[in-house]
Amino acid sequence: MSVSTNGTTQAPRPAPAQRRVTKPVPIVLDKPRTMRFDFAAMDRFEEATGLSAWSSEVWSRPSPRIVGHIIWASLLHEDPDLTYNEVCSFEGMDISNFSYLTERIGELWGNDMPEATEGSSGDGETSDPNASLQTGSSSEA
Repeated sequence: MSVSTNGTTQAPRPAPAQRRVTKPVPIVLDKPRTMRFDFAAMDRFEEATGLSAWSSEVWSRPSPRIVGHIIWASLLHEDPDLTYNEVCSFEGMDISNFSYLTERIGELWGNDMPEATEGSSGDGETSDPNASLQTGSSSEA
């Protein structure tokens, strides 16, 4: 804590967040391609499925529909005119290749997620960043 010129106590300012640039994830379907799951891709996924890209339903129980939509949305950065039906008809987009497809998505999600920092439990869950503000201490007011 620091004391300002008027005698009030101020919390230290957090360090500014650093910009992360993630590498696209390679995938071989009809041809070698790269996937990116940026905000534009998340928006297209959510618009098409009605599911939040952050939903545990999406990541805990991947279905062919969800996998197909994630791959489709993540390829749009290369080809904005690509349709979901086109992607689903690509060679390799079938149940015998489901393990490979979900592995590629797992790498995609892992590459786009920030690295664990202080406040992270280490198991992928982050503690509440506002917990220190919710202590209810009577000395703060």
